[in-house]
Amino acid sequence: MSHRLFISLPITEYRRYEAELLRLPLGLELVVDHHVLAPEFLGEAAAIGAELRARGVRCRFHAPFRDLNPGGLDPDAVALTRRRLAAALKLAPLFGVTELVAHTAWDPDMYGLDAEAWLDRSAAFWGDLAQLAEDHEARFALENVFDRDPKILAALLDRLPADRYGANFDVGHWHAY
Repeated sequence: MSHRLFISLPITEYRRYEAELLRLPLGLELVVDHHVLAPEFLGEAAAIGAELRARGVRCRFHAPFRDLNPGGLDPDAVALTRRRLAAALKLAPLFGVTELVAHTAWDPDMYGLDAEAWLDRSAAFWGDLAQLAEDHEARFALENVFDRDPKILAALLDRLPADRYGANFDVGHWHAY
């Protein structure tokens, strides 16, 4: 079954809505967060992935984003972000996932006075993940969140390999911010 529309929900909530979701002709955008990546849930995640693949449900991931900052100033926070996104990439093949929606964590109120430095840090971060994404036959769709216009996201994408990075326009985020 070809899925062109996706519904988003945390993988940890999949069992709760499983019956309803399987009746709908939708793909699943599964939110991967620290709960999903915890060792005690990985077995359940693998089982869900195998079931969805067997049923032919098309999936993509929404990469971890809470408390994470790819273009941040604190190297420990950036390192945690790298570990979380790498873990999501490693989980992706179990679901047949080839695309991960990810937040850039661009915040014009926080970084706007030094946008060029943020772009440098962020491009370095995402560039470092390009090989890992390729190794897992995946690509990232970088999503607008606090962006008030597309300039920074476009500038970031210009610095990244087009075969591994694209954009995901979230209308809800755009209207909210």
